[in-house]
Amino acid sequence: MNKYINELLQIQDMHFVLRENEILQKDKKVKKSISAILKSNIEEMVELLPQDIKNEYNRIAGRYELFVMPMVNDACTGCYMKLPVGIASNVKNTGLCVSCSNCHRFLFEDFLTDRPQDNFHYKGVARFSAIELMIPELK
Repeated sequence: MNKYINELLQIQDMHFVLRENEILQKDKKVKKSISAILKSNIEEMVELLPQDIKNEYNRIAGRYELFVMPMVNDACTGCYMKLPVGIASNVKNTGLCVSCSNCHRFLFEDFLTDRPQDNFHYKGVARFSAIELMIPELK
C-alpha cells in the first residue's frame, strides 16, 4: 500500500476517535484533554504529507467523514461509481495517491476481493475484520 494512503488512513481513524471522544466522554476536562492531543496528532501527521496531498486532504476532509476509500471491482466504495480504466489501473499499479474522478476521495486497492459484491462498502474498523472471526453464539 502507498505510504501516504496508509498515513491518510491513520489520520481518518484519528478523526473517528476524535468524534467518538466528543460524543461519548462525559467528563469535560478529560474530553478537552483528549481532543487537544488528538487534534495535535492529526495536525502533525498532516504536516508530514507532501504539499499536493495536503492540499487535496484539506479540501476533501472538510467535505467527507470518509476521505480514503477502497476500490473494489474497479469502483469507488465512497460514491459507488465505476472508475475509468486509467484511474483504476493507476490505483492498482502505481505508488501515487489517486483520487476518484467523481467524489475526489483518495483510493486504494482493496485486496479482500472474495467478499460478496453487494456488501463491499466496509468502512472504518470493519475493514480490519472478517465474518470468519466472529463468534455469534457467545453465552
